[in-house]
Amino acid sequence: MIDTTPSQMPLSKTQKTSDIPSLLVPIVDKLLMLPTVSVAEMLPYRKPSLKSEEIGQMPPWFLGHVKWRGISIPMISYEAINGGAIADIKAVSQMSVLNSTGVHPKLPFLCFPTQSIPRLSRVSPDNIKEESNAQLEPYDKMHVMVNDIAATIPNVSKLEEAVVELLKLS
Repeated sequence: MIDTTPSQMPLSKTQKTSDIPSLLVPIVDKLLMLPTVSVAEMLPYRKPSLKSEEIGQMPPWFLGHVKWRGISIPMISYEAINGGAIADIKAVSQMSVLNSTGVHPKLPFLCFPTQSIPRLSRVSPDNIKEESNAQLEPYDKMHVMVNDIAATIPNVSKLEEAVVELLKLS
């Protein structure tokens, strides 16, 4: 009998080894594109809270902390850290919990509210194109077109660095 473990099974004609499953996450006025491996979980929005020593001391982009899987994780506003207004929370708002990129061991996760449920997108070299003429905001890494949809790739490491500095985790 032949062993057909997933690593040995042939790829179908519609699958490509270079495809990256990604989420198109809606925030105010744009979509963020995140590889699914960077997203720990998408879940319904939970209202964050500030610790007593943080009240009145935090910038508007720092929304507070939420409990998730037994730990407290910081929630930021992607829009506000980039100089925009804090988005209104809607009935369809979600929380995107991001895995750490390894900037600091005391920051294993980070989250931000979204405007609705994200969409799955398979990204391959054939269906993504950098939009080099688009204006980058401070925490954007790149603007792209994916299957003719405009999206922004956030600079997650830079977001983490801002939170580490703000919370004095070093």
